[in-house]
Amino acid sequence: MYMAGCLIQVTRLSATGEDALVLTASVHDGSTTQFGSHRAEAFLSKRMKLEQDFLNFCTGNRLCVSKYSNNSAKNVAELCE
Repeated sequence: MYMAGCLIQVTRLSATGEDALVLTASVHDGSTTQFGSHRAEAFLSKRMKLEQDFLNFCTGNRLCVSKYSNNSAKNVAELCE
């Protein structure tokens, strides 16, 4: 429901020449969702790490650390920066 409202707002902004990007992170399942104007989507596609960084920030790195828990502590720290 909320996403549909956000999508409508992004569409309206795009129609007036504004660029917008919506990026969400679920701390429950580790998923992300993004949508935006064509220009905003192009911006995000060139910065793939931004999405993961945002998820790590929102989850306090818990999901990243658990994903790489089989690696050495040093590697986990590097992977989850």
